Amino acid sequence: MFLISVALGNGIFTLVKSTSWVSVATVAAPYILYVMGAGTMDSLAAGESALSWVTYEPAYFIWPHFIAVPAGLYAASRMVARRTRHAIK
Repeated sequence: MFLISVALGNGIFTLVKSTSWVSVATVAAPYILYVMGAGTMDSLAAGESALSWVTYEPAYFIWPHFIAVPAGLYAASRMVARRTRHAIK
């Protein structure tokens, strides 16, 4: 997930030309909302409480998404910012 978000973030931030933390949060928000929505819908479909997906036994699978995607996008934004800063000189 980290490497995929770095690759996608590199393209997005190069195209948008904005590398602020607000743009990183804006790009990460739809994916985070999707993961939360999918987890909630799966829990409800299984007849469990809405937030039971948070404590599933394979929690090691879902929680890295909340860290890897924003961290990868942040890394990509820093790479693009550094590349543009060096290109200007």
